[in-house]
Amino acid sequence: MTDMITEVGPQRGRAVDRPSPGSCPQPPAWTGAFDIDLEAAAAWLAEEAGSPETGPHETGVRMRREFLSRHADALHARLTGDGATELRLDELSEAAARLMPGLVPSGLDLAAERGLGQSTKSGREVWQGILFWALLRAPQAGPRVVHAMTLPTRRAQLLLPELLATDRVDLGEALVERDGRVGRVTLRNPRFLNAEDDAVVEALETAVDLVLLDDRIGVGVLRGGAIDHPRYQGRRIFSAGINLTGLYEGQISFAGFMLRRELGYLNKLYRGWASPATRARRARRSRGSAWWTPSP
Repeated sequence: MTDMITEVGPQRGRAVDRPSPGSCPQPPAWTGAFDIDLEAAAAWLAEEAGSPETGPHETGVRMRREFLSRHADALHARLTGDGATELRLDELSEAAARLMPGLVPSGLDLAAERGLGQSTKSGREVWQGILFWALLRAPQAGPRVVHAMTLPTRRAQLLLPELLATDRVDLGEALVERDGRVGRVTLRNPRFLNAEDDAVVEALETAVDLVLLDDRIGVGVLRGGAIDHPRYQGRRIFSAGINLTGLYEGQISFAGFMLRRELGYLNKLYRGWASPATRARRARRSRGSAWWTPSP
């Protein structure tokens, strides 16, 4: 006997055979006390790890939703030392995997699945989705997570001296150049018509941070680079959207692409980056930089 999962799993909307609930323990009886429920959830996850199930299943979804909907704020506080450390989404996921093995896939689990085609993945990124759903909707954790995602990245802070000294930083998938008061970011993924994937999103967020961090820059320009494809030789293409080849090959991640894109560089384009000085109030601060996206 199997469950028919249609709302979660590697192929949303399509029935996926999963072992019956009898193969996994039922969720614990929750007390409402974080430490007690944490211990009960950890024991449940350890038992689940011994079952034949490796991907999303109804009982696993139910247990995670029940625990996280009750304790998202407390869990975030535990993972961040009561807010003393600003953790981005990927860092929160990895910290949660260390605190509660099995709650979400570890970094090693995710790395192993990147070599698999999209249709052959286990679907364990669904567990990440439940974690982030709970954190982002929580009254205390939600604003803190969003705030952490709008802080300048470590890579950008390390590369800022290079931009200040040379007015140019080559990030591979993106190029940052300063010309007077203008900071120019050029998207460069010519093989895929400047389509976006994990590497492009990481480069674009770093590039946007660099423009926002450089006080000499008053306006940022985002444009697509020239393409070497025979059909579009020498033409600039802004972006072909998501990298569908990467998606098919399982190279597009949930946290590193889907959520980082929206909460990272797109949010910074719209609102600017958050100043660490506003951490206590979780307020946003925009340096007033304007962004202009020219037509191709």
